[in-house]
Amino acid sequence: MRRVQRLQVRAVKQHLFAATSSSSAVSPSSLQISMRPLVHYIDAKSFETDVLQSQDAVCLMFYLPQNAACQQQLASCDAMVTTLNEENGSTWLKLCAVDGDKNRNLASALSVQRSKLPTSFFLLNATIIDRVSGNIPDARMSAILRKFQEHFNVMQGRYLNDQSTPLAAAATADLTSGAPTAFLQTKIFSSLVGPEMIKLPQEAAQMEGIKKLIQQTKEQAYRELQDLHKSIGMDVRRLSNEELMAQYFSTEVFKGAAVLASLEALFLARVYGSVGQLDPQLVNNALASVRREFEMAQSDPLVRRVLSLVEVNLVRGKWREALPKIQSKIAAGVEGSSSDDIASAQDDLTFFDTVMRWIDFVDGRQVFAVPDASGSSTDFPTTLLNDMFSAFRANIIKAKKDEKAASRAADVRALLMALMHLFPKDPQSIAARARLSSMLF
Repeated sequence: MRRVQRLQVRAVKQHLFAATSSSSAVSPSSLQISMRPLVHYIDAKSFETDVLQSQDAVCLMFYLPQNAACQQQLASCDAMVTTLNEENGSTWLKLCAVDGDKNRNLASALSVQRSKLPTSFFLLNATIIDRVSGNIPDARMSAILRKFQEHFNVMQGRYLNDQSTPLAAAATADLTSGAPTAFLQTKIFSSLVGPEMIKLPQEAAQMEGIKKLIQQTKEQAYRELQDLHKSIGMDVRRLSNEELMAQYFSTEVFKGAAVLASLEALFLARVYGSVGQLDPQLVNNALASVRREFEMAQSDPLVRRVLSLVEVNLVRGKWREALPKIQSKIAAGVEGSSSDDIASAQDDLTFFDTVMRWIDFVDGRQVFAVPDASGSSTDFPTTLLNDMFSAFRANIIKAKKDEKAASRAADVRALLMALMHLFPKDPQSIAARARLSSMLF
């Protein structure tokens, strides 16, 4: 691959020398072909700039430099990307390569397994459209890239013709038609958790579109799950535990269905937590269903984070419903209630303000924390964590004799768990888990 890169650099230098030394004009087409973009070799430090903030579509490949199959696929993909850009008349697609061994934190954040390298992601506007793992044939990679180009053209057309959000239109349109499940799942995730997160209750009207999109995507995901059942023979024979783990539970199809079911529970939780007019038991039922039907996916970091946010929004909804009662107690206290009742209501109001501030931080973070090489996160909220632990300790001590303290301890515990899932590999988060366990047991 290094030899290929050197040859490309040499060709560019030769062209530039010829262009500056010759008196003849250089045609734009010849300049475009000679000045073809090279592979962008990136690491964790340049990931945000080169990938997340890129204005181009991105093919992101994790590879091993010493692996012949990885080198071959990277070179082939480089040639395909160049061909597509030349056909399109512009560099709409950028190929970025990441050394899987030197950037293990970044690989782990994207659930990339070393044994499955090369692994390629196809991103548009920081959204993962598709993903493939392993050394796949050139013909299939070419087909994937051309399909990716079709999605790029469709999305560009949407943005040019309609600058408004497409989410509300989902209520009356089938957005899953022809779109990969991974792409639709990412759009749902972005609307409920990510950078395009719908603000509630201000933008509650858009939730109807997300509801429709979840229903359509869930149907598509379960069809893919049934196809997987048949392809590995689950409909005709009983698989061993080892076979189930390797061929079913470890697949992207199963994990994707688990994430989608978790997002459906989060959708209900967000409506209950911020809008109301929803029985919290529906949220609890959805939460229990995910944990029952996708038990083997509970260790997935994305599933854990989404489910922790479900519990956070259950806490939000509970305190949102309690606020009018608290305020009425304080108002009634002015007219002659006991001082103990007034003090209790004022304490509840103080705790409400504190909990809502914590929830807004935990629930409002739109992306995973990006750790440095040591696993530490530069923006870990140490003070917030300590404040939560202080509140948890104060209430857990009284929990056996005080029902209110027990309820508060459970609420703070849910927020602590969600905060840890935001920074899963930070040493402070790991230490916090041990600290919480010791306080509980």
